[in-house]
Amino acid sequence: MSTLDAGTMADQAVRLGLLANHQAEEAWEDLGTRKASAAEFLRSMERKGYLTPFQTSKLVRGDRDGFFLGGYRMLYKIASGSFGRVYRADDPSSGRVVAIKVLRERWSKDPKKIELFMREGRMGMALRHPNIVEILAVNGEESNRQYYIVMEFVEGGNLRDLLNIRKKLPPAETLRILEDTAAGLSYAFANGVTHRDMKLTNILLSTT
Repeated sequence: MSTLDAGTMADQAVRLGLLANHQAEEAWEDLGTRKASAAEFLRSMERKGYLTPFQTSKLVRGDRDGFFLGGYRMLYKIASGSFGRVYRADDPSSGRVVAIKVLRERWSKDPKKIELFMREGRMGMALRHPNIVEILAVNGEESNRQYYIVMEFVEGGNLRDLLNIRKKLPPAETLRILEDTAAGLSYAFANGVTHRDMKLTNILLSTT
């Protein structure tokens, strides 16, 4: 990154669709010059919330793809599992925030794993319940072998993290979580879907 100046990095971010011209222009007001370092420019964009550390790290590496998927702008990684990674993303046109689960690269050439992943998404799309994360789209891009599930974004955390922080929960709150979880599982089962990976990290708790 030492060979790049702020102007070069800004042009790259604009070409990739990560920044609008007017957002890059704000950096020149802050920095006072287009010849500042790329690092100073990126820090300015992070402070303003125009770029995320996930995006700036990819820019530093010289990446040209992986910033968008299915028309959504990838913001940062939320979680990782053996089957896929989950990212927070948004729709640049509407600003809607979503979660995108992406099949891990190691499985992207295995037809059976791809089918299992896509089937999980398609089955989930048929479920509509307040205690089940809504699945918005299931898709795959054959050109780069990226398969993904777009879901509603739940602002909050998971039950494991909550217990790690609070150590124990009062009975009333525990019962509410159990009832909500059971209600979602019961609805899914009644519609022919069985959750085969129930664990604390898969129980999401909304703060809204």
